[in-house]
Amino acid sequence: MKSQLFPRRMTILLIISLCALLPLHLRGKSVRYSVVFDLTQSSRFGAENLLSGHKLIFSLQEKILPPSLTEENTALNKSTGIAYRLAKAVILDNVASHFTYLVQHEVFGHGARYREFGYQNIQYELHLFFPWGSGKGWTRGQGAPSDHWVTHHEWMMAATGGVEANSLLARRLRMNWLQRGQMTYGESMLYLYTANDLLAYIWRTRWKIRGQSGNDILHWLSRLNSYEGHLFKEDYPLTLDDLCRHSWANLLSPFNYLALYSLFVPYLWNGEIRSEIPMIRIRGLKYLPSLRIGLTPYGTEFIQENYIKKGKRL
Repeated sequence: MKSQLFPRRMTILLIISLCALLPLHLRGKSVRYSVVFDLTQSSRFGAENLLSGHKLIFSLQEKILPPSLTEENTALNKSTGIAYRLAKAVILDNVASHFTYLVQHEVFGHGARYREFGYQNIQYELHLFFPWGSGKGWTRGQGAPSDHWVTHHEWMMAATGGVEANSLLARRLRMNWLQRGQMTYGESMLYLYTANDLLAYIWRTRWKIRGQSGNDILHWLSRLNSYEGHLFKEDYPLTLDDLCRHSWANLLSPFNYLALYSLFVPYLWNGEIRSEIPMIRIRGLKYLPSLRIGLTPYGTEFIQENYIKKGKRL
């Protein structure tokens, strides 16, 4: 799909549709699914609305295509049920989750930065994931602002805008899960994409799966090191190998493993849409940490978030 900045009329129409349909499927839930609007279509705008749209799609799909077709009380029925859920996950569920992640990365990540800088012509190319397409996406900023020069650090922000936008969406998912005490298989798919966007990008670059053209990680590394006076790769104090080592911090987060468990055991094996989230109990409180890395204008940073729940208050 190729498009420019989402027309404001279309954006307003989508928001009105979400406002009308979401209450039909989210009534009585303790979790907040928001529909928001801002003129710049920021990363927060994308995260809130895409998460609500993703929830709406899966709520409607569950009514049309239930997770189990028959009672799985025999080996044949169990095998058929697993095959059915796996096929649905590959053909529909994974495609919807990947496209949500891709739109957040490109349109409300890189695109949000270009809009912030004042670009007038922003173009996107978005493709559905396997088996319907390549799953690739690009953002191109054209029509540079005439009233100011885009700075070195702003270009670095534009390069990291996609992974930052998805980290924001992943954080909203974590908060929703902990407030509810449950996660769903569809949101688990979305979380694995969004929470590991940076880690996957780094390693795809390291393994040369992701080329150099338009590569966010290589652009960020180049600008960071050149700003510090290191113009040649052999002189870089921070290298791609360093990023690979730092990225393992993401795998220390328990939410990745909870999401994988939710997807493979309760859903694929048992046909259950929801699964409980275990938390560490400390004197009437419940606790879970989250650890990840981020990219800044001065290098990498390690970000630890501590979620503490007392009763229903997070």
